[in-house]
Amino acid sequence: MPLRTTVGLGGPWLGSLALVLALNMFLCAPCRPSETSGCDGTTLQITHCLQREYRGVDTRLKELYQRILAGLGSSEQGKPGPDGRKARDLFIKAHKTWLTFRDDECGARYSYFAEGSMREMVLLECQIELSKDRIRLLEGWLDLMER
Repeated sequence: MPLRTTVGLGGPWLGSLALVLALNMFLCAPCRPSETSGCDGTTLQITHCLQREYRGVDTRLKELYQRILAGLGSSEQGKPGPDGRKARDLFIKAHKTWLTFRDDECGARYSYFAEGSMREMVLLECQIELSKDRIRLLEGWLDLMER
């Protein structure tokens, strides 16, 4: 009696193919430059463009961080009220923790692609996107402080 080589409509290979395609889409999503970055060209050109974009995003992140710290006052006096110092200390701790998260998350992605030519683009794209997320959070902080 011959062995049956198909399962259902597509055979056993259709399910495997679907799985491979789904994994490829997931794993390669960070491979492409962001639609919002406006970077295009060769790998080297895209990398240079992403480096410029990251410098701009990082500058904005640092500016917002300093503005919030100034709004929270010095570590001795704090603002507003007696809980100001605690808010400042917790804010600093949260930001340091976030920086560690960003560096580790993006480092993991870089390590995954360490053997490939896209590793720098993957790293920069990750740093840009996570920094933009943090910028939105810091802008929310400023909104709260201005109320």
